[in-house]
Amino acid sequence: MTGVKESVNMQERIEGFKDATEELDLEFVDMVESYDDINRASELLENYVKRNPHFDLFFSAGAWPLFSPPEGMISYKRWKETGGIAVIVDTFYPIVFAANKGLADALVGQDFQEMGRLSVENMYKLINGDKVKETMIYTGLEYGNADNYEELLKRKKPWEIK
Repeated sequence: MTGVKESVNMQERIEGFKDATEELDLEFVDMVESYDDINRASELLENYVKRNPHFDLFFSAGAWPLFSPPEGMISYKRWKETGGIAVIVDTFYPIVFAANKGLADALVGQDFQEMGRLSVENMYKLINGDKVKETMIYTGLEYGNADNYEELLKRKKPWEIK
């Protein structure tokens, strides 16, 4: 699943996933485009699973489908319970919460605390006349799986989209 196919950042995430799984010899059969609409994304995923219950792996280049309440994704949850594997990009609280309920096997997301810290630190430097040497600032990534979902949830503040 992607947000908008033409988005460079989504294309790069998808290519990164394909590169990382190249040795697994996966067959990519469909691309589902959610247009960054979380309601549409969960509906698209739920309908896809109903029509195609025998695929093995679901990769989402963003968190859109897991913003929905886990109990509303009946077919997808059944697919997961029968061995489906899901990898989702993003580690927002509601996504980790859904993953912890069994809706994702692996998460990868940006470290938002580090983004905030480095933004303020570099802004402070610039205000004081210092230079920021880096043209690209790497803030690190955050990884999630069943072994650390509980720990990730403790470090994040609950929130939801209303």
